[in-house]
Amino acid sequence: MDQYRGISAFHTAINDATDIYDIVNFEKLAAKVASSQSAVIKRNNNNASDLTALTTEENFDNQQIKLESMEAGKVSYLEPGEDIVFPDGPSRPSGAFAEFHKILLRNICMGLGIPYSFAVDPSAMSGPTARLEMQQAGRTFKRYQNLLNDKVLRPIKNIVIADAVAREMIDGNEGGKTTRGIFNFGANVSIDLGRESASAIAEFKSGLRTGSDIYAERGADWEASMRQRAIEAKTIQDLAEEYGVPPETISDIVPPKKPAPAAPAPKPQPAPKSYEGEQDEGEEPENAPEPDEPIEPSSENLEVKKKESENPLELLNPAELKMLIQGMMGGIELGKYDGIDFTPPQGVRDAAKRALDVREGKPASQKGMTPVGIARARDLMNGVKLSPDTVRRMKAFFDRHEADKKGATWDEQGKGWQAWNGWGGDAGYAWVRKVVRQMESRDNGKSLEEPATCPIATQDIKVNLKNRQTAVDDANYGPANPNEP
Repeated sequence: MDQYRGISAFHTAINDATDIYDIVNFEKLAAKVASSQSAVIKRNNNNASDLTALTTEENFDNQQIKLESMEAGKVSYLEPGEDIVFPDGPSRPSGAFAEFHKILLRNICMGLGIPYSFAVDPSAMSGPTARLEMQQAGRTFKRYQNLLNDKVLRPIKNIVIADAVAREMIDGNEGGKTTRGIFNFGANVSIDLGRESASAIAEFKSGLRTGSDIYAERGADWEASMRQRAIEAKTIQDLAEEYGVPPETISDIVPPKKPAPAAPAPKPQPAPKSYEGEQDEGEEPENAPEPDEPIEPSSENLEVKKKESENPLELLNPAELKMLIQGMMGGIELGKYDGIDFTPPQGVRDAAKRALDVREGKPASQKGMTPVGIARARDLMNGVKLSPDTVRRMKAFFDRHEADKKGATWDEQGKGWQAWNGWGGDAGYAWVRKVVRQMESRDNGKSLEEPATCPIATQDIKVNLKNRQTAVDDANYGPANPNEP
């Protein structure tokens, strides 16, 4: 028999909830009354109480009230037959009332299908019992989620999409796919997330569960999560290529590439044998030798040949091979630029150290330099010999960021100041310009050797200044180098 108006899920709990509300209020009132009475005087005669010791005061409503002063160490003198009784402290609600309260709450939880320990007192759960009650509560929540999905969410979603199709706001040529979709609710409650995660991964690998099911338990959409995973993997690969490091050093989300298997060595072909005399097609020659029996190679011979045919470079993964090639190219460049000093001078080291010290004393919001800049500053501070490619990158950095010296926070040693000095500062800029000029001269077949003597002074002040700066930049020549602090 159908019913026009459904029954609330709380219909079994309404009466108990009302009783709990009334009983708790009554107990609270009884505790107040008991606490308000500090002492009771019992009289065995019918004489009226002596009120002469009381004082008369008026309250806010201008009504007279009798007050008795209370003092420490007071001694009371009683009439014959009088007795003072001090009531016990408020003992309500009692332990029996607390147990009765729990019984009513259990009735409410049973009516809703939720375990009492899960809803009211989680401290009572432990071990397998906790997992059992979590599963019970999860099934109850799943039931209400399905009801909400079937009776409310999906009908509203279909109506909204149908209205959008009718208004030609979206295309409706997808058929049933137009209204296809799912609603994700919050993640399931768990007390052992690590164990459940391991179990979910094992079931996914064995094919017992799908990815959408696992993501739904976490309250996430599996398509959006997979797309985000692909974006992160692509970003990791790009960063690895940019900085020349293997992707697995950044994150394990990208598995290392396995080297391609070596191509099998071609089998040796027997040399063609010639015989004297001519023969017709299809006719065997006279005195033709018998064909040799094929020799079966032993496993030892195959293993030796396999080891001999292996190329050592084929044993390296792409990242290691790239690092090897970079090291070889760096060695070639160093040999090409033999005689050029790629060791940062003292002024560059001091500037890098000063930048690191300033950065260490700044708050997090005012710390400059990227991880690459911090590593470069440490190399400069320690006087590490740089590669020609690194010197070129340093010059490109200074060329790009020279305008940062006019920033608002430069005088406060802000982020721009830290980055500039972390790469060597003004001394570093002058040094890399000099080294790059020397490398370009070497590339063009010229030689920039340190002058044996100071440039000859002329009558032209501009020419003298230019010659002096050239000597400073090219060979650090002169009594004082203005490029170094």
